[in-house]
Amino acid sequence: LQETPAQTRHRLLSEAGYWIERLAKAGKAEALFIKGRWYLLGPQAEDCVLKGYEKVQEAKAFKCFLRASKGGWTEAHYELAHLWKKRGNFAKAIQCYEKGAKEQHTLSIYVSFCYHW
Repeated sequence: LQETPAQTRHRLLSEAGYWIERLAKAGKAEALFIKGRWYLLGPQAEDCVLKGYEKVQEAKAFKCFLRASKGGWTEAHYELAHLWKKRGNFAKAIQCYEKGAKEQHTLSIYVSFCYHW
């Protein structure tokens, strides 16, 4: 029997998820960032078919973004800043935006610029 396009997509996303999980366990920043997005988006994460990401889990997303940020993944600084802001820690949020801005992350530059006016 030949796979339907939906079955092929699911199989490939499952395999990609397996590798992202392995790379994240190894501490790879990009994989940690992707896992963080999956946790943050929950059921809206269309590119994740793995179990464990069916609901939004901000605390787990925060941990992933924190590790990805420390690993040098620029986009993680921006996501981490949003979560710091949501937690009411504006000083940490600004630090993260500024860190992203120094690494030329466009949205971080914009937000960082707005905070300085």
